Amino acid sequence: MIPAEESIAIGELVVYPLVLTGVVFVLARHGLKREAGFFFLATFTLVRIIGAGFQVAAVKNPTQSNITGATILQSMGLSPLLMCSGALLKRIIDQTSTHVRSNSRNDGIDSILPRIPIVGLLIVGSKATASSRRSRVIQCIHIGATVSLILFIVGATRETSDSSSKQSSGKVMIKVALLLLVLIFAILFLLAAKSASEFNKISAGEKRILIAVLVAIPLLAVRILWAILSVFTDISTFSSINGSAAARICMAILEEFLIVVIYTFVGLTVPRYDASESARIEEQIPLANQYPSAPNAPYPAQDPAPYPAPHPTPEYSQR
Repeated sequence: MIPAEESIAIGELVVYPLVLTGVVFVLARHGLKREAGFFFLATFTLVRIIGAGFQVAAVKNPTQSNITGATILQSMGLSPLLMCSGALLKRIIDQTSTHVRSNSRNDGIDSILPRIPIVGLLIVGSKATASSRRSRVIQCIHIGATVSLILFIVGATRETSDSSSKQSSGKVMIKVALLLLVLIFAILFLLAAKSASEFNKISAGEKRILIAVLVAIPLLAVRILWAILSVFTDISTFSSINGSAAARICMAILEEFLIVVIYTFVGLTVPRYDASESARIEEQIPLANQYPSAPNAPYPAQDPAPYPAPHPTPEYSQR
């Protein structure tokens, strides 16, 4: 009888190469630019294919290198998916900012984001519009996801070591990386909610992207929940080593696959993203925002044009 882990890995080796074909078409359509978001989708697909190969090899030949490779690649799934979701949201935000003026005062998510530690220091600026601040937040998210990815790799490497001290520090690194991803997911949720509130201002093509992200959000939540239960609890069902295969399929593998399929389908149907054009138009928006859009609102006072000094009146002597 084939072990459950090997069966799951074989299934991934069958399914994800087919998905990769669609992802390649998406990359041919949108390019390899990270701003488009689909670069991270291709990264995740390749990680799952290579990781499944290592998993099969680890079952057949459980050497240290095979086990380490399988562990590392298995822990790398969440970061690319979150980075892809963030890049797609950034595309929506940039597109919205080219059509909608931002008011000078902030409300909702735009007043919450500057209060988040570190993020607030990076996005607050006197000349930044609400949309550009949200766009900067997503750039911070990509940095955080990259840091989390590095922590996952180093932590998984140390966790498979023979040294007990390295195993302990590896578990701590993995927990820190996961907590960082939970924070990133929370920020993405707020950004997606804000974009959803501006749904009527978004063009038809970008609406499909927003709907895809909104569908992916609960799937990501379930995937993160499984990771939390696997890392922070001792429940055997959610153990990443000898846990329940059904629980892993229902709470992790299925969610990842659905997200990849949804994003791939959207990538094949939406127009190509031009980040340079969005950035150019966004730079012009703060100039337009200096003047109110209300018809009866007062405009800033301007200095009156100077009038020429009157010629001196000649004095006539009275006779």
